[in-house]
Amino acid sequence: MVQIRQMGPGIGVEVSGVDVRELDDAGFGVLYRAWLAYSVMVVKDQDLTIEQFLAYSRRFGLVTPHPSKSTRHPSVPEITLLGANKFKADGSLDKSIYRRGGGALAHRWGL
Repeated sequence: MVQIRQMGPGIGVEVSGVDVRELDDAGFGVLYRAWLAYSVMVVKDQDLTIEQFLAYSRRFGLVTPHPSKSTRHPSVPEITLLGANKFKADGSLDKSIYRRGGGALAHRWGL
């Protein structure tokens, strides 16, 4: 049974008790409305292949590659690899990646 729990005041829900691979249109509609209402949605306990993840994601709309080519999956550009290329060869954090598109915030945070 699908359970939707609000995570905070005004933004974010956690969904459990569902396998997104098996959602019919009515079941997906429940998740879609929760996503529209709360902007952020976490669906717990999913074990998806890349193809299944993309099929599920495309139900929400067009999936476009991230503008930064360096964070794209090498063979599936619609997938963004979080944390990709954030370390230099010596193992230190490459703070310049946080300046891409967010110069004012990077400066504010001292990056």
